[in-house]
Amino acid sequence: MKKRMILLDVLLCILITFTAACFSIKPLVTKTISTDMSGTAISHQFMDFVYKEFPNAASNDMLMVQNKLAESKAIENITAKYIDQIIKNHGKTVTLYTSPKDIDHLRDEAISIIESNIGIKITDTQKQSLQNMIDEHKDTMISQLESTISYFGSMASNPQYGFLFQLYAIGTSLLFQFVCVLLSIACAYLLIRQSSLEKAVYHIAICCIISAVCLYAVIPNIADSILATLANHILGRTTFFNFSPMKTAGMILIILAVIAGIIGLFLHHKDVNTQETIHLA
Repeated sequence: MKKRMILLDVLLCILITFTAACFSIKPLVTKTISTDMSGTAISHQFMDFVYKEFPNAASNDMLMVQNKLAESKAIENITAKYIDQIIKNHGKTVTLYTSPKDIDHLRDEAISIIESNIGIKITDTQKQSLQNMIDEHKDTMISQLESTISYFGSMASNPQYGFLFQLYAIGTSLLFQFVCVLLSIACAYLLIRQSSLEKAVYHIAICCIISAVCLYAVIPNIADSILATLANHILGRTTFFNFSPMKTAGMILIILAVIAGIIGLFLHHKDVNTQETIHLA
């Protein structure tokens, strides 16, 4: 029975880590491509407007604005939609589509970022001027976004890298993720069947901690240089991936481990009280 428990522990650690990685991969890829490609391209266009409207702003403030624009949530959302279109039409020529609503959201967020980080008070006239400049160059920005991501899309039909896009499509599909969750739950259930509920809960907590360490430190450190080299081949440039979504998943697992530990302590306390009651009786 002890060997079976160890085997189930190892299997549960693998399943939890793999499942969490599957949930992390989409935001990881999206955030990386958004910041390093589409975000960088669009932030340069926005900065042309900023330099024109605020020529006397401090260089440090300008750099802060540019970095914040590159990390824009609106750009990340647009990039995510582009990637979904590319994956959905794997192997085919993709005509990327950007809705006017997405661009309006990007404009509003960009103005908010500029206003918060430029270091000087922006008048209503200057804000309106920025909005007008962005609206006038809206088509150019859309074209820039689409051309930036289209190179990434062209790799999907490349036989050399096509299987990577297929793996990405499988790993990020809701059905596959649901199956992974079910397998993890089934493994946890088998742990409970093999021992007491209290002991099984502690085992689950330990598995969550081990998986959290893998997601937060081990996998990012091992995968960083490998993915950077791979991105250099696929994207034609060295790109260092943003592992913050995976690290967030690791932190969530730590929280789940703490909750499981508290449940285990509660069950232990309840069991002790029950035994004392029986002994007194």
